[in-house]
Order: sequence, then structure tokens, then C-alpha cells
Amino acid sequence: MKTTAFSVVAVATSFALLSGCASTPNESASVDNDSMAQQYEASGPQGQAQADNTLPDPRALSSEQQALLDQTRLLFDFDRAGLRPEHQAIIEAHARHLLANPDVQITLEGHADERGTREYNLALGERRAVTVEDALLMQGVPRKQLRTTSLGEEDPVVNGQSERSYQENRRVELKYQNGMHASAY
Repeated sequence: MKTTAFSVVAVATSFALLSGCASTPNESASVDNDSMAQQYEASGPQGQAQADNTLPDPRALSSEQQALLDQTRLLFDFDRAGLRPEHQAIIEAHARHLLANPDVQITLEGHADERGTREYNLALGERRAVTVEDALLMQGVPRKQLRTTSLGEEDPVVNGQSERSYQENRRVELKYQNGMHASAY
């Protein structure tokens, strides 16, 4: 009887310690989780997993979700590799699509504008592609579905030396296998 009582007390103490640790997250994690929850809520039921933990049927996408999937170019600030807040919903839509289609692969192609050396721009393009890859991995997309590459300044979408031209060239392009767009699956 003493052994059973001791076991119950040990289990209860362990549970109390674990739940105590889980109830005191650090402030930055709390802020990030709150903003992620708000973004999911804002995306509506199409953007969330159903109660039984299955993803929504990819063929039943809302027009809002399809519009997000149609966005395959993410722009970056000058000399930066961090994602802009407005790209979060796009990343989440592509992650849901990839999770619902495990045989689909995507190449994340990093680019830079023409300012800087060729080597620097290749490295910056790579950092941008890896940033998007990390964001998709955090959404649960398996690494085997992702590939990163950098073209640096070598493949501009807009020629010219204006800030508008530079902005359009600082990007990561999401390219689905065989050149097929996400909406074609």
C-alpha cells in the first residue's frame, strides 16, 4: 500500500512540475504565439486544420486561400533576409498546400538587386531562400519537399536602376516542380 501511495504522489508531483513549466512561457514566445493565433483566426476555417486534425480538401480552397497560393514572389527589404509580416499568410497557405500534397516539391529561389558584389548577392539570395525554407519547416513541411537555390543578381525581373526596379528584384520565388503552379494541383 505504501508503494502505491508513493507512486501516486510521485506521478502527481511530476505532473505539477510539468504543468508549472508549461504555464510560464517567456514573453517573446507568448507574443509570437498570440500573433500566430490571431493570424490563423483571421484566415477563417479554410485556413485551419479540422477538428479531427486532417487538412481541408485542397480542391475546396476559398478564393482568399487561392489568392494567397497565387502569390509566389516574396519581396525583401534592402540588404535584409527577414520576412515581412505581410508574407506570413502566404507562407502558411503554401505550407498547407505542401502538407496536403506530400509528393509536391518546391524550389525556393533567392534573388538580390544588382547593388553589391556578385558573391555578396549570391550569399544574400541564399539567406533569403533559407529564411523562407525555415518558415515552411516551422509550419511542418518536410524538408524533402523543399529545395533552396540562389541566383543573386543574375535573373532580374525588372531591368533598371530605380528603387522600384531594385525592390522587385529583391525576392524569393516559390517554384513548384515541373514549373507547375500551386493552383494547378
